[in-house]
Order: sequence, then structure tokens, then C-alpha cells
Amino acid sequence: MPCFGSPQEVWMRRGRASRRGMTLVEVLVVIAILTVLMCVLSVGVVRSMSVSSSGYGVLEVPAPLALAPEGRSAPVLEAAYLDLVVDTTPALDGLSVGTRYGVDIDATFQVRNREPEASQVQLRFPFPGGIADIRDVELLLTDEDGAPAGGQVHYGLSGLSWVGSIPPDQVRTARLRYAAQGRDTLSLSLSDGRQPLRLRATVALPGAPSVVIPADALQPTGQTDTALTWEIDGLLSDAPITLELPAGDSVLGHLAAFGRLAALGVALFGAGFWYLSEGVRPGRLDDFRLGGLLLLTLNYGLFYAIFLVVSPSIGAGLAVPIAAGISWPLLTVHVARITDLDFASRRALPLAVVSTLLVLALAYADGHRPLIGLGGLIIGAALVTTTWRRWSMGRRSWQREQAHARQRARQARALEARLKTLRAVITTTSGHLAVAHRVLEESPDGLGPERAEVLRRVERLEGSVARARRLCAPSLLPDDAAAEHLSARAAEIERAAVALEDQAVSLERATATLERAGTTAIEALFRSMTHLEAAEGGADLAEIEARSGTRATQPRLHSEVESHLGELLSLRQAASSLRARVSTPEGRDLRAQASEARRLGQAIEQTTDLLKLAAGRLREVSALSEPGEAALHCPGCGHPHPERSHFCPSCGLQRPEAFPCDACGHVNRLPTHLLKDGWRRLSLHCASCGAGVQRQQHGPRGSTEPPQPPP
Repeated sequence: MPCFGSPQEVWMRRGRASRRGMTLVEVLVVIAILTVLMCVLSVGVVRSMSVSSSGYGVLEVPAPLALAPEGRSAPVLEAAYLDLVVDTTPALDGLSVGTRYGVDIDATFQVRNREPEASQVQLRFPFPGGIADIRDVELLLTDEDGAPAGGQVHYGLSGLSWVGSIPPDQVRTARLRYAAQGRDTLSLSLSDGRQPLRLRATVALPGAPSVVIPADALQPTGQTDTALTWEIDGLLSDAPITLELPAGDSVLGHLAAFGRLAALGVALFGAGFWYLSEGVRPGRLDDFRLGGLLLLTLNYGLFYAIFLVVSPSIGAGLAVPIAAGISWPLLTVHVARITDLDFASRRALPLAVVSTLLVLALAYADGHRPLIGLGGLIIGAALVTTTWRRWSMGRRSWQREQAHARQRARQARALEARLKTLRAVITTTSGHLAVAHRVLEESPDGLGPERAEVLRRVERLEGSVARARRLCAPSLLPDDAAAEHLSARAAEIERAAVALEDQAVSLERATATLERAGTTAIEALFRSMTHLEAAEGGADLAEIEARSGTRATQPRLHSEVESHLGELLSLRQAASSLRARVSTPEGRDLRAQASEARRLGQAIEQTTDLLKLAAGRLREVSALSEPGEAALHCPGCGHPHPERSHFCPSCGLQRPEAFPCDACGHVNRLPTHLLKDGWRRLSLHCASCGAGVQRQQHGPRGSTEPPQPPP
């Protein structure tokens, strides 16, 4: 378990630290979703209240056209008398609401022929373009007396035409009547602006729909609640009579506008809710996820849905309290659950009321929408201005806390990684300690320096492991420890891990050195014991030879041999004691025992050599003093002859005379037959020790008389 808390708490803190800057994005997503829902709902409601406007466009009535034969002037349009009755109906086109209208046109045109002669002319009355059908079409031409003017009338989908003769300076009156349908705009072109025109026009608007006259259109001279009139003499203009028939002030238009403005209300409520919540307690909405935000938006948008469904049946005045009584309590309850009741009742509910009333005002107050929008903007700016200082200070403080939390989370993750590494190092180090303890138990007692070094490093490493385990304890740091403390703890843990690794490497090296020293000591002891056994074997043979060849004729040499035998016996007893200690596992000192074995082996070898030398001398002296049957060899022919014989039985050569040394026991043999006469007067010295030797000849059976040469 890490020292900064459990893994679950760490994960929760990491999640809270990483949830930042998502609320506004989610608000925009929810606004988009609610906008689509409101548009679909408003389209359904409006579609149920209206007819489709498909197939109807802007109705533009072209001006009449007069044509004359080539070389003649065309008749001139002098006057136009128009009576129009426009009946409007709201119509749905996609997601927008327009005005579908039917117009009954009763137009009278006066055309004068200014040519001095009568001529055949053609008068054309084009129909509006893009119209699928024209109904109740009638064209009648009369003369100045009101009688039919004759001529021929041609009917077609593009319009009507009359071909006939107009006397000079005569007027023909053409009365055209038909019914057509259009959408949103009605436009009538009367003249091309090349001749003055007398205009009398009346547009009747039953039902008093709102009408907008564009600035570039021919402006009316009179206006009532139900009609527009144009009375102009000498009109010289090509501006048409244009009527724009918006559907915004209709019930259907208001509902469509309200549905479209629902997105604005949701956006205002979402932004205000976030601003007010951050002002009261910054960061409170960080855990407010998409599901809760969607439910909040649906509770708020429930007002718009209820209003759109209920308002066409009972009216807007009754639909508002019904929608508010259902939507706003649910909104208050939901906000109280995610924040608190005080915030829900004192901030969220007034915000919902203000934003909803603002949308209602913008949807229904057609002529005052700019003022209402400006008023809402002023109120919002005043609210933000008065609360900005405290709000921004709280946000900055919260952002600093979030930055510290993120830094602490990073330090916590780094600390967790260090702890993981430290635990791995502790595990590895524990293995090294186990190996070191095993080697210490198996190593002999004679490896003092190496064992002491390993023990010292083991104690040091065990202390470091204990400190490292304390660093991993969960109660060292509180859950809310500062990032600096976590960083310092991580650095301390890293240092502890590095120290453990270094000490583990040193212990491993010392353990290897101890193992090698133990192996070397065992091999040295084995070699020393082998050498000791070989020396003891040689001593046994020398002792046997010495004891079998000793005589009592030379006490001094005999005592020397016995002394060497006693010393050899004591060395063999010491070797037996050493062998007994070596065979016992307890208290084994390999190095000391190997050294002692080498020393005993060398001492036994030296004593054996001395014993062999003393025994040889003793045997030689004993052979001179006590004749035996041992055969000697003649220095001349090499023939053996008895020891008591003074001459060689084969060649008769006198054998060498023996002169034993009383000091060292060495027997000096002189070939007297090769020496000059008088050599007996000279002094003799031992060839071994240099001491003086008596001039007596050891003859047969110890006689000192000189031998006589054979005859």
C-alpha cells in the first residue's frame, strides 16, 4: 500500500484532477441536442396547425406590354386602376413559417394610340412566372364609349394577348381579372418609367395581416388597418408595388419563433448556471457529468415542450403557468440534489424564470425585439460586472488548487513508481541476505576477516532494509500531503533504493569472496593433510630401519637416534591430534589447521631425514666395531670379500683402512695402498666434521694392529 493512500483513493483523486474544462463543452452538446428536439417538436406542432406551402413562390406580376408593327410607335399606357384582395394564411416550409396568400386581381389599363393613323397593335398581359395555375382569367377590351373593341384575345400559360386596331388618338380600355396564389411577397410592375402614368391602386387585406413595404418599392399614399392605397398622377418610375407579408405576428409564427429561440434559452440558462455555480463554489460542476447535465437541460426545456404543445389549444396566457408549474419544480429538485437547496431556490430558479420570460418576450413582442434583446444584454452585463471580481478571484484560487492537485497527482504517481521500485529492490536484497546467511552458516570458522566483512555488510544491509520498509509504511504521509512533501518522499525513497542496490552489490561481492576463501582453505587443508600423511609414511619406514639397525657400541649416536625417534613420536602424536580435530566439524579452523599440517609435515620430514642420517652413521660405526658377515667390495677389482678380511681374495689388494670419528661418528676410509710411506705420522681429520681422528687401524675383530701384506 502506498504511503499516500489506497489505490482506490489515488484513482479517485486522479479522476477528479483530470476532469477539468468539460462542463461548457457538454453544455454546448446538450444545447445542440435540445435545439434539434425543439425544432422537431415545433415543426410537428406547426405542421398540425398549417398547410404546406410547397409549390408557391413569390408572386411577381409583370407590367403590360404594347407592341406595334415595325416603323410604328407602340401604344402608350396612360392609366392603371388596380383592385387587389389579398387573403393570407400561415404556411410551413421546412423549419420556417411563411405566409401563403391568395390574391384576386382586378386591373384596368388605358392604352392610347398616338399615331396619326390606325394600326394593328398587340397588347400583352404576362402572367407571374413560376405559377402552376391561374384561375378565373378574364380579359375585356372596350372603346371610349364602353363598347367592345373587337379584336382577338389569345390565351396561354405565359399570359394573355390582344391583337386589334386602335384608331388614332383613341383610347382602349383593357380589364384583366384573374386569381393567383403566392408566398411571402407580392410584387406588381406597372411601368417601365418612360411615360407618365396615372395610378390608382387599392390592396385590401382582410384579417389585418402585418405588411411590410420595402424601401425600394413604390410607397403607398394611404393606409388603413385593412387596406393600402396608391393615388399618383404623372408617375414616372419603374419601382413596383411590393408587399412583404411576414408570418411572425401570427400564432403559428410565434410558436415557430419560440421553438427556435428555445436553444437561446437553454444556452442562457446553461451559461448562467455555470457562472453562478462557479461563483458560489468553483469546481463544483467538475463531477457533473453528461447524464446529469442532460437531465438538467431536459427539466429546463420541459417548459418549452409543454408550451409548444398546449399553447395552440388554450392560448399562451394559460400555457405559461401550466408549463411553469410542471417544469420549474422539477428543475429546482434536480438542482438541489446536485448542489444544495439554497442555490437551487435563490439562483437556479430565478435564472430559469428570467431566461424563459426573455425567450417568450422575444418570440411574441415582434415590434420590440431589439429593445428586449438590449435589455437582456444590459441585465447580463450588469450582473457579470458586479460579481466579476469575486468570481474571478474564486476561479483563480480554484485553478491554483487544481494545479496543485494535478502536481500532487503527478508526484503521487512518481512516488508510487519509486515505491514499486523500492519493493522490487527489497525483494532482491532479501534474496542476497538469504544467500549471505547460508554462506555464513556453511563457511568454516577459520575465515575470520572474510566472515567479519560479510557480517558487517549483512548488518548494514539489514538496517537499510528495515529503513526502506518503514518508508513504505502507509502512515508516513497523510492523504492531503503537499506536492513538495511527496516530492521529498519520492527523492528519499529513490535514494534508499539506490543505497540498497549498492549495498546489495557489495554484499554479493563479499559473499563471493567468502565462498572463494572457504574453497581455497579447504583445498589448502586437503593438500597439507596429504603432505602430512606422506611424511608420516616416510617416517614409519625410517623408524623401522633405524630401530632394526641400532647397536649399543656407540652410546652417543644411539642416544641421538633415540632422541630423533622420540621427537618423531611426539610429531606423530601431534599429527594424530590434528587429524582428530580436522575430522570434527565443530570448531574447525581451516587456515590454522592447514598451517599446522604443513608445519607438522615439514617437521616430520626434517626429523625423518635426521633420523635416517643418524641411523646410517650408527650402522656404519657398528659395522666397524662388530664384524659381521656383510661383504665389502675391492676398490681394485670390485670383488666382494668378507668384512674381516684385510686383503681382496681375488686380486690381493689391501682393503681401505677405516678411521671412525669420535666427534660425529663418521667412518673415514683411506686407500692406504695408494699412500706414500710415512702417512701415519701425519694428523688425520674427519671428512665430515673436521675433527681430529685417532691413527689406529681397525683390524679384524677390532684389533688395532696394522695388517701385514700377504707373502
